[in-house]
Amino acid sequence: MEPIGEIEAVKVSEAHDLVEMGDCYGSRFWNKGYATEALKAFMKYMFNEVEAGMIIACHISTNPASGRVMQKAGMKYDATLKKYFVDKNSGKRADKVCYSISREEYFQKSRV
Repeated sequence: MEPIGEIEAVKVSEAHDLVEMGDCYGSRFWNKGYATEALKAFMKYMFNEVEAGMIIACHISTNPASGRVMQKAGMKYDATLKKYFVDKNSGKRADKVCYSISREEYFQKSRV
């Protein structure tokens, strides 16, 4: 059985009470809702079990679908870091787009 993909805490900062999420999915599984479902489960675990104060996630600007996943999961746009990445497909520089959700925001949305 082929794995769908993975989602993980790629960086954890106890000093800043935050977790950075990273994910990767096989192209056969894109646009089926799996990434949004996984991100929501990740957020639930990090806020309820780990008691993280903030979750951040970033994507390369040439992959706007990743940003839509973050938005659908309830994250809000924070910043764009210009020309941060080199796109592996084109070899050209691309922006890093960052989103986040705080513990307070998460639980406010959960009550609605």
